[in-house]
Amino acid sequence: MTGTPERAALEHLVLKAGERILACDGRLRREDAARKGARDLLTAADLESERIITEGLAKAFPDVALVAEEAISRLGDRQLHARRVLEQNASCFVLDPLDGTTNFAHGHPFYAVSLALVDRAGPRIGIVYAPRLGELFVAERGCGTTLNGRRVQVSGTTTLTDAVFATGFPYRRNELSARENNVEHFHRFVMDVRDVRRCGSAAIDLAYVACGRYDVFFEAQLEAWDVAAGAMLVREAGGLVTDYSGGDAWLTGRQVLASNGVVHEAARAKLVAP
Repeated sequence: MTGTPERAALEHLVLKAGERILACDGRLRREDAARKGARDLLTAADLESERIITEGLAKAFPDVALVAEEAISRLGDRQLHARRVLEQNASCFVLDPLDGTTNFAHGHPFYAVSLALVDRAGPRIGIVYAPRLGELFVAERGCGTTLNGRRVQVSGTTTLTDAVFATGFPYRRNELSARENNVEHFHRFVMDVRDVRRCGSAAIDLAYVACGRYDVFFEAQLEAWDVAAGAMLVREAGGLVTDYSGGDAWLTGRQVLASNGVVHEAARAKLVAP
């Protein structure tokens, strides 16, 4: 995968941010984390990672818009603001500086930096870097997906019975209905598949679908920065990404279903069952 100078520049920024997060790992006290909600944490590592990448993007790509989780979260209705930026610009960077903050704060290794370049046709470049795991996933439109420089692809699993699926639950799950908080959907899957994983980072979940470790990932109540880069990885690795209805509203519609493509419709049928 040769890639473009754009992709190389984004890789450099993501790796630099990941190094800073690793330098903070184990040095920040859990009780010092700020709260964006009852369960939604914010640490100094989130802010440092976002600063490194946003400053680098502003210098290298001053004319490209940016949707960054922590900055846009301070604007109130973050979903509305993100959608407006994405709709009003021909291209836009979408950044989650530390996906899996709760994991990071609790010493769990499943956290990542997620950065995508999105244009009118969807994600064009997607990068997910899990620094504690030492794994860098990169995809560029038409060039496939790599893990640490080696080409990867989705699994060949043909039935849900043989599938490992991954999912997550929203921070506000106690405020949502059973269908919205993912409890009903979880129960529909768990008895009919080989096993389930819940690692706490949508970006990593999507990356794992891309490299064949998982066969299916679904989750609702996600934002654009949670899924933009990871979805690109899945697509370029030969998989399929839709919303629960099978449409293309997964980036801002707060529903994402990603799979190897073969079991996609079987999985989707469970998500839309009455």
